[in-house]
Amino acid sequence: MKVLAIEDDVEHLKIVRRGLDEAGFVCDAAKTGSQGRDMLSAGRYDVVVLDRMLPDIDGLDLLREVRARGVATPVIILSALGSTDERVKGLSAGADDYLAKPFSVDELVARIYAVMRRVSRAADETLVFKDISLDMNNRVVRRNGRVVDLTGLEYKLLELFMLNHGRKMSASFILDKVWDFDSARTNVVEAKIYAIRKKLNGPGEEDRIVNKRGLGYALQ
Repeated sequence: MKVLAIEDDVEHLKIVRRGLDEAGFVCDAAKTGSQGRDMLSAGRYDVVVLDRMLPDIDGLDLLREVRARGVATPVIILSALGSTDERVKGLSAGADDYLAKPFSVDELVARIYAVMRRVSRAADETLVFKDISLDMNNRVVRRNGRVVDLTGLEYKLLELFMLNHGRKMSASFILDKVWDFDSARTNVVEAKIYAIRKKLNGPGEEDRIVNKRGLGYALQ
């Protein structure tokens, strides 16, 4: 398991790296927020251990930034600010856990494993296609990290596309799978797909739902 520790305190960083190495993790280190941002963009990490108070940027601002870019890597915040309010701020900014300093490395290791177990369970309940994710447990749709607000019927329709991505589906097939009543017509499918496209497609984003004339609709 690969961990990125973003921590400017040299002594704390030594403790974290030594403890994670002994636990069998591969641990890379960044001493500033900008360096951590670059390393997170360039490499693939299973978990980020993020110091709240960095010399160049507030850890929470960095966290909000990477979450806005769609980075879903689990983040555990380490901070000397251990009040309930500060913990709430950290979790609200997108952290998966919050550990107050001083801390035990054994507890940090245990929390990393706990976060990874939660992520593993959540992954089983999330459909992902390119830059679109559909959380089936919470019925939340995101594109590039941005939440897309869909109606119940639109959600069911997009779920069908996600489960059958790359497959061409006729309007009558879609109608049969998504609509619960027999009186609906295929032009209703076209109208709903148009509505989903408007919500899914942000500025400069490619249209993921295409209509292959004579073959049907597909997510690609």
